[in-house]
Amino acid sequence: SFGGVERRAKRGDAVPPGFVRLSVGCEPVEELWQAIEASLDGIGG
Repeated sequence: SFGGVERRAKRGDAVPPGFVRLSVGCEPVEELWQAIEASLDGIGG
């Protein structure tokens, strides 16, 4: 549900080590993969 989105944005729920939280909308799949790969490359992933 979308009810928890605002709460998580305000409180910043912890993400366990080794996990990644993704928040996406309606985007072309290729654009999403490019953004994910660029982000991981930026952190040495």
